[in-house]
Amino acid sequence: MGGTGLGVEGRAGSDLPGPVRVAIVDDHPVVREAFGNLFDLVEGLEVVATAGDANEAMAKLATTPVDVAIVDFALPGVDGSVLTDRIKDSHPDVRVLIFTASSAGRRVGGRRDPPQEHPDRLPGGGHPGRGQRAPGGGPGPVRGPDGGR
Repeated sequence: MGGTGLGVEGRAGSDLPGPVRVAIVDDHPVVREAFGNLFDLVEGLEVVATAGDANEAMAKLATTPVDVAIVDFALPGVDGSVLTDRIKDSHPDVRVLIFTASSAGRRVGGRRDPPQEHPDRLPGGGHPGRGQRAPGGGPGPVRGPDGGR
């Protein structure tokens, strides 16, 4: 089986082939649409659910099988960290990626499980730059078709 190279090969908790099913949770419709448009360009990914807040996300996850949830940290009401706990409690096979565009300096805290090591991170938390490789020869930063310049 070829795989996506994203760390999730096929469907979570199963040996069934098929696209990686993604849920996008963000309170900004433009962000949800942008992620959806981006993922439409990636073979092996399928956006199966979108939600604007934690309650909507949990309702959709109750009826829609998902492999990966991409969750904004700065959600209205219940933040992404709490939503992640709820997702992991009710859907333990779903992998969760928390992101934020905020530079407010708030930290993600309270997670029971330590985050999984990111193979492309440099010691000290930096990211590989142009011409650098992460320990273990990781692929470096993801760049767009134009080279990300």
